[in-house]
Amino acid sequence: MDPKNKKCLGKYQNALKLAIDFFRASLQNMDYEGYQNTGIRFPSEDEGTSLLDCLLHMRNNSKEACRNGYEIGTLHELYSDTDPGYYAMSQLEKIKPFLEKYVSFDEAKTHIEYYILSQLALYADSLRHKNILNQNIPNELLYRFRRLSDKGWNKLHQERKRKDSDNVTLEEYSELCNMYLGINESEDCIATRE
Repeated sequence: MDPKNKKCLGKYQNALKLAIDFFRASLQNMDYEGYQNTGIRFPSEDEGTSLLDCLLHMRNNSKEACRNGYEIGTLHELYSDTDPGYYAMSQLEKIKPFLEKYVSFDEAKTHIEYYILSQLALYADSLRHKNILNQNIPNELLYRFRRLSDKGWNKLHQERKRKDSDNVTLEEYSELCNMYLGINESEDCIATRE
């Protein structure tokens, strides 16, 4: 196995084991709320979830993941019994450069191998961006490729409360335009706003 893939697989497996322990606790307790049952110490206001759900259905908000959201959404077809996965493979080809930052597809032969490798890459990418998964994975090398500094950990968990009525700054608007529309220039972004 490729060393890059092996390292990624080990981190993901450890995270899955942890998430399954929380899931087991929720079944034993017959309760689906609270950290002891979900593994979610830092919940999102928008979603009620568990650590296992976060790992199986990653919602990464990195720019590249957002830009390739449709293609990422088709990857589940790679392990489908009813669909041979040809369409998903064509979508995977489009996002391989993004995923290959984290894993190598050179030794993959089956659709399920491609799916697993893509999940590993999405896990690695999630750990580089602010999202519910990254916020709830323990800050230990057992699960992460590097430990976050105290400053980095605090920044990851810093909440920014915003009301719907709050105005968006030009800088925030530019960042949103870049993330979702691929527009890098502030002037172009302003033009789309007007």
